[in-house]
Amino acid sequence: PNLNPNPNPNPSPRLGPGLGFGLRLGSGSGSDGAPLPSVAEPSPANDYHAEWVSVLDSSLRELTGRNLLDRPSGEALDAAAVYAEDDIVVLSHALIPAPDPDVGPMFNYGNAAGRNLFEVDWPTLVGLPSRRSAELGERAERERLLNTVEAQGYIDDYRGIRISSTGRRFWIQQAVVWNVIDDSGRVLGQAATFKASEVERIVEGREEEEGETEAARRVRENFQLMCYSFSANHGCATAALSLASTRFGVGLGGLSSGVLYIFYVLSALTLAGPAVNRLGSRNALAASLGLYCAYVAEFAASSTVSAGNEAALLLLGSALGGLAAGTLWVAEGAYYGAAAEQYRSAAGLAVGAGAENRLRGIFARSFLGGEVLIKLLTSGLIAVAGDSVAFLALFGLSLASAAAAWAIEPIEPSGAAGAQQGVGLGELAGALTLDWRSYILLPWNVAFGLGVAFLQLNVNAALAASSAFGPAAVGVAGTIAITTAATASEPMASSEVFWQPLAAGVLGYLALGLGFGFGEPQDSGLWVAVAPVFVAWGLSRSAWEGPFKAFFAELYGGDVSRAFPVTIVQSGLASAVGFLGFPYLSMQTSGGIVAALGALGLSTLLYAKELDIDAKA
Repeated sequence: PNLNPNPNPNPSPRLGPGLGFGLRLGSGSGSDGAPLPSVAEPSPANDYHAEWVSVLDSSLRELTGRNLLDRPSGEALDAAAVYAEDDIVVLSHALIPAPDPDVGPMFNYGNAAGRNLFEVDWPTLVGLPSRRSAELGERAERERLLNTVEAQGYIDDYRGIRISSTGRRFWIQQAVVWNVIDDSGRVLGQAATFKASEVERIVEGREEEEGETEAARRVRENFQLMCYSFSANHGCATAALSLASTRFGVGLGGLSSGVLYIFYVLSALTLAGPAVNRLGSRNALAASLGLYCAYVAEFAASSTVSAGNEAALLLLGSALGGLAAGTLWVAEGAYYGAAAEQYRSAAGLAVGAGAENRLRGIFARSFLGGEVLIKLLTSGLIAVAGDSVAFLALFGLSLASAAAAWAIEPIEPSGAAGAQQGVGLGELAGALTLDWRSYILLPWNVAFGLGVAFLQLNVNAALAASSAFGPAAVGVAGTIAITTAATASEPMASSEVFWQPLAAGVLGYLALGLGFGFGEPQDSGLWVAVAPVFVAWGLSRSAWEGPFKAFFAELYGGDVSRAFPVTIVQSGLASAVGFLGFPYLSMQTSGGIVAALGALGLSTLLYAKELDIDAKA
């Protein structure tokens, strides 16, 4: 996630113009005559690209009243001086000709101060996607900043994290970012200027604490407490879910899991919004965590009730767990938004300076780390003391984590961030039935939902029933998938080619559906036969959580309030159908359905991408 796309830890300082992206700037103008610098380095022979530098200067002055470099009134700008300036950074990227949507705008100018700060030479800088100046976690915020600049003209108080070609991270301060416009008002690109001498280097390993005020530190630590409580409680529930078919059999286990997902969808669409709006995000989150314990409790109590009452207990716990899960995720999203807003204010960060992604990074590490640890703990307890002891431990941990949530400080968003949560059922019904996007993305959503059901129900039951593996292997296999998903998330998100991470994701559907549906690797008794399937499934989960959801949101114009409810309904109901229907199908049939839908999903996504590109054009 840095300026240098070369994975070599000792990269060459010169990678050549274009960096292999197959894109070059013109020799002095864009396709419609816009004054753009050529790929040639500024020199007396090309007048140091004076025409472009003049447009940068005049745009900045028109929008802000400032000059690019301080100079006496009426004195002409010296393009050579701008290029040689070693403190005031000047960088720009071009929007004419229109950037490749898969790559984004390219740098087309950088003076000495900018190149020194980012540790690149001119040939390396020019033609490089400008988003690579920000590390992966900061790119979404950077994109929102640029969209704001495009709409408003400029922003003059930006503060954010950037990264050099060698991986050095730093805060830029009081940056001015503005639209580069010509005399007719066309937006030719965007530019930024700030002082290199005011840059704050970030010490590795202290990215959360670097430059924090005391108030910001308190907000962060409070958010971390929420993350720990959430991840522990949710981890207990998912550990139990993965063992439902093992504990209760494929029939009853599938029925209980199907009920869980049905109530999850209903809760997310009907109960969650009003609950969060009425109770507040902290109270709704803590109450949901408490209710989620009911789902884990059914596993712990199942050995103490009669066979006749077991099904009733199981279905009640699943229904309550589903109601809790639907509200839980909406409450977490609202609390995260409020915490990011409060952290940004306490830290003195401008909008777009990465507060949201910094907190989301904390959540992701806690969430995945908690799930891994709890699955390993469950597997260890099952191997040593049996599943009854393991379920009691999960229930106790879920209760403790739910109680800890009440110690979280209540914070609520204000202004636009404080908008009512939830989506109208009429609007959702229209999005599901009348919008072409919901149909074209349906196969991938359904493939993921059915893949979850096939994994939790059929595959886990096959592993647990194997004499070579047993129930303890279920948690280990799940850990392999989660670890793979976490490891793959960053390279998938940073891929410059749309189809590559999604193609990798299809491997999971094929490996899971065909591998366990037809190959029965559990019978080999070898982890070398089983582990690759869970590695592949981890890739599918990473593709689902990252590139797929990002593209889904992009297809809906960034309106996640419309995009994600469609995802919840389609994937959630698909999981419910899988849990309820797969017990009546053979492993081969169930696995074949998952594999076929995964392959179909990739083709429809590629088609949707082409439609989206055509629409934008």
